[in-house]
Amino acid sequence: MAVAGRLRLSASASDFTTSAIWRDGPGGLAGWLAMQGTARRAALRRPWVRPFGMDRLHVVRFGAVAGLPTRRGPLLFREAGLLAAFLLMGCGASTGLPEPKSNLWRGLAVAPEARCAPYSQDDYRYPASVEAEIIAAMGGRIYGPYTGRYFGSPAETDIEHIVAVSEAHDSGMCARSAEDRRAFARDLLNLTLAAPDVNRHDKAAKDVAEWLPPYNRCWYVGRTLEVRRKWRLTIDRRELDEAIRVLDDCPSTALLFAASASHHEFALLLQIPRNALAPHENGPSSLPADTAA
Repeated sequence: MAVAGRLRLSASASDFTTSAIWRDGPGGLAGWLAMQGTARRAALRRPWVRPFGMDRLHVVRFGAVAGLPTRRGPLLFREAGLLAAFLLMGCGASTGLPEPKSNLWRGLAVAPEARCAPYSQDDYRYPASVEAEIIAAMGGRIYGPYTGRYFGSPAETDIEHIVAVSEAHDSGMCARSAEDRRAFARDLLNLTLAAPDVNRHDKAAKDVAEWLPPYNRCWYVGRTLEVRRKWRLTIDRRELDEAIRVLDDCPSTALLFAASASHHEFALLLQIPRNALAPHENGPSSLPADTAA
């Protein structure tokens, strides 16, 4: 239910407290009404209104009500009284009003995948030159984060989208412009390198709920969330549950470089600060100015 407003009022003349959550709709006001106390006013003593006793809380769900204005804004006490007179039917006791369910988690919209437009790889083309940018971002290393493997040449690797383009398409990119889709396809935040068999077979278009890498698992999950937040993509419930499970065991979401003959230490690069995963009160991060839908 979309919440248009909330009310809590008291009046000694009637000895009751009214709380309401409601919305406007084509048929008028609809929502929930709670009343507690004893109604003594004649306006509330109606044959069709079942009496309610002191210190009992009644919660009533209501639809369109004749005589009440259909508008957004606070309900007047007079209107709350009318709601009580017309709608209070002696419902069972309750501990309080139901709160609207949140569809956000740390700035991400939680929703099922939906293909709102046909998917075509041609909409997500990117230049081959982006591979050199990926390597430069990893300090010149030709490295596959999913397996901790170093490669001798870029020819041994595939360019890998961390959030697969088909997954992104079904998570909101299907509603974006052609320019946005191309910008997403070459966004370095969502690009890395992988062995061809990993990119094309093991991971392919799978999401976090369907596949996790053997190495850099915390970085991978954290990065998928950053990409979704940046591009205002949705995340489905199964993927969110798996992401939470993984991150619960992660001291960091930094990219780890495996030790090798030429790299004798674990290096931290492309760090995603831990506080980047803190709750965002005002919803998803905004798109960059040059990629706004």
